Amino acid sequence: ASLIGGGKVGQIVQHTTNTSASTTNYNSWADSGLNCNITPSATSSKVLILLTTNVSGKTTHSSGLGLMRGTTIIGGGGTGRYLGGYVDHWSGSSNTFTLDHNAFNFLDTPNTTSQTNYKVVFACGYSSQGAYFNRNEADDDHFDDIASMTLIEVLA
Repeated sequence: ASLIGGGKVGQIVQHTTNTSASTTNYNSWADSGLNCNITPSATSSKVLILLTTNVSGKTTHSSGLGLMRGTTIIGGGGTGRYLGGYVDHWSGSSNTFTLDHNAFNFLDTPNTTSQTNYKVVFACGYSSQGAYFNRNEADDDHFDDIASMTLIEVLA
């Protein structure tokens, strides 16, 4: 039993938002407004990031999500419409009411005891198109969409 260590939860913080955002950027990330701060208690701690998001693209076009620590992209990458990310929404039809609900996680090693900000970013897949966070293209009020970010410090 003395060899067993780590894996204990140090702290949990969460942020939720029902604020929506949109962008026509396809070659750079836009801020979704979903972000959360955590201050790890040790440099050896890991941060487990649990995300639930809502994303849509304009008519038949795609959109994608990324994850940043500070100003560094840690989930997603590439350039132009190949930014990548965790979600690539594609409605597949001319439906302005399509909205993808997504859940994903990421285990990060920030290697710091300073306050650290994590945020969700998004982009559209094609030039002059649109991507939408927490809403669909029609921006109808059929649902109260809520996105959440939970940060869990995992002690070493």
